[in-house]
Amino acid sequence: FPDALCGPGATMQDALYHNATMGEYGPGDVDEQVRQRMDLSRQFLPHRFERVRPDGTIIEVLGNPLPGGGMVTTYTDVTIPRQREQALRELSAGLERRVQERTAELLHREQELAHKAALLESVISNVNQGISFINADLEIEVCNQKFGELLQLPAELCQPGVSFEKLARFNAQRGEYGSGDVESIVQSRVEMAKKFVPHRFERTRPNDGRTLEIMGIPTADGGMVSTY
Repeated sequence: FPDALCGPGATMQDALYHNATMGEYGPGDVDEQVRQRMDLSRQFLPHRFERVRPDGTIIEVLGNPLPGGGMVTTYTDVTIPRQREQALRELSAGLERRVQERTAELLHREQELAHKAALLESVISNVNQGISFINADLEIEVCNQKFGELLQLPAELCQPGVSFEKLARFNAQRGEYGSGDVESIVQSRVEMAKKFVPHRFERTRPNDGRTLEIMGIPTADGGMVSTY
């Protein structure tokens, strides 16, 4: 405000005309803007609102009527706290958007992985070879039904989590590896398996004379894929 509007005797109407002329109330007819605000001022109603000035400053205007007439009005610059609030809202919205995008991306990846897993399971289940995957801890992670059929294994030994040692002990006890001390044979087989060396050999089963070709290929993560 110019000094003339900041002293006793200055009128509300003059102040409103100054503001309207300076564009404080936005585009529109100056006389109409002043008339509307003068009509509202004459009601001496308590009020509280914020006004964004043309330079971007945000002013909080708080008016309290006096018992004997008149109005006490305070004007507070709330630009910085409102800017902080807006920045926080934008940050929150940005984070929420990123979370939604990331969630959608992860869901898409999960769906792709589920599809690939189902496809892989279908392929493994329908090939005419026995297939097993032993991980770096020498435990079965994957095997198909043909694996159990060709080796004539009980169902409980064809499950994820079964150790190679348990499988080797079962085979040793029924003579799959020939005669000898069972525990010594098992230990020998376990030590050999720990090396994860690629191999290909044939083994004739003792009970029915069936000959199996067994081929093992180590994987990059320290496991072994074997076909029978």
